[in-house]
Amino acid sequence: MIALALATGCGGAGGRGALAAPKLKPVAKHALRDFDAGLRALKLGGPEADFTDLVAFARS
Repeated sequence: MIALALATGCGGAGGRGALAAPKLKPVAKHALRDFDAGLRALKLGGPEADFTDLVAFARS
């Protein structure tokens, strides 16, 4: 009984549906791949990481 009152008080069983995700334009696969490569270069670091991620981001 108390658990039900706590669940409704915290918004757990409020009856609302999930918010709809915004509609976005589709992304070109090669642009997404190049962007991911740039993020990977930033994450891994190293002496040439700045140049590598710059080139990858420019391609995407």
